[in-house]
Amino acid sequence: MLPESFWKDHKLNEPLAAPPLGSGPYKVGSYRLGQYITYQRVRDYWAANLPVNRGRFNFDSIRYDYYLDDKVALEAFKAGAYDFRIEGSPKSWATQYQGGNFARNYIVKQDETNQSAQNTRWMAFNMKRPLFADRRVREAITLAFDFDWMNKALYYNAYQRTNSYFQNTPYAASGYPDAAELALLAPLKDKVPPEVFTSIYQPPSSDGSGSDRQNLLKATQLLKQAGWEVKNQQLVNSKTGKPFYLRADVAERQQLPVRLAVPAQPQAVGDRDADP
Repeated sequence: MLPESFWKDHKLNEPLAAPPLGSGPYKVGSYRLGQYITYQRVRDYWAANLPVNRGRFNFDSIRYDYYLDDKVALEAFKAGAYDFRIEGSPKSWATQYQGGNFARNYIVKQDETNQSAQNTRWMAFNMKRPLFADRRVREAITLAFDFDWMNKALYYNAYQRTNSYFQNTPYAASGYPDAAELALLAPLKDKVPPEVFTSIYQPPSSDGSGSDRQNLLKATQLLKQAGWEVKNQQLVNSKTGKPFYLRADVAERQQLPVRLAVPAQPQAVGDRDADP
């Protein structure tokens, strides 16, 4: 919602000399482009007494500082320049959060168990690619992906393996299908893998070495069954001779280490890095 009293004298396609008033509990106060912005509490906020807002929006002023470099932002936080920070790197959390203000307990580093629904990260197969049409290929890549090594070597054991899109909620599947679930699955029995009815899904685990022999042997067998074999140090299709080409796209630089969790030796499970 936008106030008519403000916009009746302004055109949307023209620059504004002053920040417009919105319908929320805060308005723009002072700011400097590219550096900071301060929000001031609206004293006569129209929805202040609604039950959903009681006890909220208690700060008179909130300031956001902007940093072009996250390392600079972290050092500013450690120096006490601002109060709240979101950290997305397990490596930084394990190695960078230390210094004088931590030693003096001005900043307290503390791990808390999250009891709510979890934000999860996945490696998803692009099912539009013919390579992944065979379930055995997807299973082989899953076996070759060494989460245990990656978590220990790259992420300081910050992550836990998930086995559901709805992890840590009542909606996550657990145990064997009950009677009601079996009734729903019955018409699809010929279209789903038989182990859906006979086993509880768990992602493969490894010895944490980065090259678990048993998992890689299983992966190699599955790839062979799917029509792939190693020739001249390269994994190729037995019929066409085309190489097994696996490309991993990541959205953030912090996700690049995930690529290292899939072994690159063609004798085990061959792959090829994407061109830059």
